[in-house]
Amino acid sequence: MRTVFQLSIGSRALELGKRTLIMGVLNVTPDSFSDGGLYLDKEQAVQHAQHLVDEGADIIDIGGESTRPGVAVDIAEGSKSGESKAVANSAGAKIAVNVQVELERVLPVIAALKKKRPDAVISIDTYKASVARAAVSAGAEIVNDVSGFRWDPQMAKTVADLKCGAILMHMRGRPEEWRTLPPPGDIVLLVKRELKIGQSRRCWRECGGNALCWIPVSASEKASTKTILCWRVSANCRRRDFRC
Repeated sequence: MRTVFQLSIGSRALELGKRTLIMGVLNVTPDSFSDGGLYLDKEQAVQHAQHLVDEGADIIDIGGESTRPGVAVDIAEGSKSGESKAVANSAGAKIAVNVQVELERVLPVIAALKKKRPDAVISIDTYKASVARAAVSAGAEIVNDVSGFRWDPQMAKTVADLKCGAILMHMRGRPEEWRTLPPPGDIVLLVKRELKIGQSRRCWRECGGNALCWIPVSASEKASTKTILCWRVSANCRRRDFRC
């Protein structure tokens, strides 16, 4: 029997646990590994999002920056990762997507989708606090941060101020590092350690327990067997009152 609870996403809530909710992913990017380049046009993106809703998607996750293996990311100074903002000079890594480009990609799609489907639940896939704030103002109700609040020190406070829902994912290192990282060994212990449960509990208090959801795996950087093993972390998190 799964626990049923309400995930607060601002002016309304999503019921989790009674059934599995489906998230439809919409990448408004030229280079995502799944649908990159297919939905850069706003009209095509909105049409596809509506198709996802019609097919049963409970949430539409809109992203304007790929975090596929090998790309550079624009990490803010002072982030918990300990990296500087200039990370685009890694060998083989492309220039990171800046805030303005990301906003130009996602904001028109969010606004147009909310106009056509006012009841649609939209999440913004970003690790940048400024993008999250603008996206929520345009109609998004959930912030989906692949870095787990680690790459922008303002993200936790921004989400708390916005009173929106939040999804925090685990990512091992940065995408441009994945090909050079040593084997992880026990992937479950690694994820549990890097989630830093004590630190995460402070995020939990700041953002509000009913608005925060953990996903202990980013599938694009882990082999399928390790992806399955990572879900063992969920039971450990639930014992600590995290929503996984």
